[in-house]
Amino acid sequence: MNGAKHKINSFLFNHSKRVGLNLPYFAGNGFWVALRYAVLAVTGLAVSVIFTKLGTKDLLGQYQFVLSFLSVVSLLALPGLNVAALKSVSQNQDAAVIKAVKLSFLASLAGVPIITGYGIYEIIVKSQFILGWAFVLSGIMFPFFYAPNTWYVYFEGKSLFKAVSFRTIAINLVSSMAIILGLFWRINLPGLVVIYLLSNAVLHGVFYLEVVKKIENKNSNDIDVRYGIYVSVQKFVYGLYNNIPPLAISFVFGFELLAVYYITYFAVGTASGLLSSLSSIYMPLLFKNIRLNYKWIVIQNVFIGVIFSIAFLIFLKFFFLFIYGEQYYESLRLGYAIAGLLLLTPLRIFLVNYFTTQKRNGLIVTSFILSNLLAFAVFLLSKNTGFSTSVPLYLYSLQLFIILPLLVSYFSIASRKIDSIRSEITSG
Repeated sequence: MNGAKHKINSFLFNHSKRVGLNLPYFAGNGFWVALRYAVLAVTGLAVSVIFTKLGTKDLLGQYQFVLSFLSVVSLLALPGLNVAALKSVSQNQDAAVIKAVKLSFLASLAGVPIITGYGIYEIIVKSQFILGWAFVLSGIMFPFFYAPNTWYVYFEGKSLFKAVSFRTIAINLVSSMAIILGLFWRINLPGLVVIYLLSNAVLHGVFYLEVVKKIENKNSNDIDVRYGIYVSVQKFVYGLYNNIPPLAISFVFGFELLAVYYITYFAVGTASGLLSSLSSIYMPLLFKNIRLNYKWIVIQNVFIGVIFSIAFLIFLKFFFLFIYGEQYYESLRLGYAIAGLLLLTPLRIFLVNYFTTQKRNGLIVTSFILSNLLAFAVFLLSKNTGFSTSVPLYLYSLQLFIILPLLVSYFSIASRKIDSIRSEITSG
């Protein structure tokens, strides 16, 4: 076994120079990230299927509407402190995790009146009592849901991706099973939202306390808060990429067609999550200013996108209707229309991570704000063409308007640097 492992590592090491990646590092940690997302994909698929069998399209649409709304407001929890803490932990400032959680909790308190206030508005003004109470309850739980989820930074900062994977899988299994049981028991929308938020908050809290016990020097809490705020703004506009489309679709086409969109976009979102996590494996190295082969890394990301697009088309062709049934045939049609999104998704994720580690947050924020505005304009102009036309136009416009300025800037930087990873390989 040791001989085989040595041969594999030698093969990966020798090919690292050709492809421009530290393959031994990437392969060793990538396995655990891939395992994590394989489980997340299966459990997420199970939840979506149970939703389609036991719930209505309206219930599914409202559930996703609430979660998307919370994701938008999550800016107030300063999610960029995770990245700032990751940077500190990679530099042996382990207690930065504790400081990040405390700051995130205090900042997220500002989200409570906003979320609960919107819930009260739904109850009093629009007479949407069930939807309104879902927002009121989620607003109360908001700080406890977002603040403690920084625990994983401690492990990723030390490249312990196996530890992160097992704990993340545990959280996902418990929360997914809780939602499925809630659907079987016919619990209403506020109950389902509370089940999701509470199960995640409790387990994130448990793992955060575990990390607190592991940190020996509680004074090693140096964290670049200003950088964390910049990244929070970046994450906010980055989150608009995933959260504004469902909100826009719900307002223009209603909750039932939002459910149609969600069922289709679930696979795309899962693939994006996997690609984001695989790409994040390299962030500790990028923070150390490791240079990549600029040309090859772009080609590799496009090639990965082709593989994921083909896999998505195979899923649509042979499995989609078998899993969801004819009632979601419109979701199948939308799936074929947006399959091309996965072609450039890996490249988009890499470019965002790269410029994040280079502290080019202004560039990312500007690109995402402009892309969301321009793509939303395309959506409004095309809405009269119908759901199946305007939504794909919206999503493709959003993808392209983000990538193009980042790609131009990326190669502008590349032209002024040496395409070499020798320092990375020799130091590894």
